Amino acid sequence: MELIKKIHSLITGYKTKDVEGAELWVVSWNARYGDCYTDTERAAKAFFTEEDAKTFVKSLKDAQELLNYTESLDIKIQKQK
Repeated sequence: MELIKKIHSLITGYKTKDVEGAELWVVSWNARYGDCYTDTERAAKAFFTEEDAKTFVKSLKDAQELLNYTESLDIKIQKQK
């Protein structure tokens, strides 16, 4: 897989330098960490391609359906800038 590289400028003291970065898509959702319905936290995974992020979202939705889980997972995909 080829990474989508971007050049970012970092400020170090009074000097700047260019560094490589990557374009990312972050998938986040509500994850349960206890017995009570309020025991949730946001969980997230990052992907280098939008296609991989969408495939992961489908996997989350398929798992939710398989488990007959009816609460909203509030799944979101966000492209990082």
